[in-house]
Amino acid sequence: MRQIGYVGKGRLEAAQRLLPSALSAWRSQWCFGGQHAVTPPAVTLLEDATDNISSITTHWQQASTPNGALWLGERTESCWQHLVFGEQAEDAPADQIAEHLIQQAQLALANALFDALQQRRVAAMVVAAFAVSGPRLLLTMPGHETDIFIVLDASLLDAYLPIPPARLPLLDRKHVIGGARIKLRLSLPLAEVSVADLSDLHPGDI
Repeated sequence: MRQIGYVGKGRLEAAQRLLPSALSAWRSQWCFGGQHAVTPPAVTLLEDATDNISSITTHWQQASTPNGALWLGERTESCWQHLVFGEQAEDAPADQIAEHLIQQAQLALANALFDALQQRRVAAMVVAAFAVSGPRLLLTMPGHETDIFIVLDASLLDAYLPIPPARLPLLDRKHVIGGARIKLRLSLPLAEVSVADLSDLHPGDI
């Protein structure tokens, strides 16, 4: 059974507020433009796009932080080349320099999103299998002929959950128990006392 989990309104709204602007800033620095450059990305719950995700079986990369991970996925390897090089993608040589540039762009994208969420940056991404499980968010970025998908653990947005109000006690503790009476039994050691003094003692004497 596929586990979906619970994202919640607070984390979803925070993602919709922070991630698209971070993605746009990254795009202005790393991409050469193109017909999809002005199309805004969409942030949704992962379970709302099961059909799209299930059609992607390869080309997943993962970046992990102590608070959660994100995955970058695409249907074909040429998606990133068209995204980064734009209209010049067909003329760009498919060599090690272009591949290195795309890898750096992918790493910069992951770190741009981590920065927006106030998470620790990563030094590298790894190719990793992706399973649709747990509370996660989906960031869909328009690309060339097909979209590029970014999946984020909802735990990356825990800092944006609303703080519950402090619950005050119904009655002040001192006010409730201050008038209660308890029984005490005291035992005092006596070093020495004369018989005369002892015979004169009465209840209440000290």
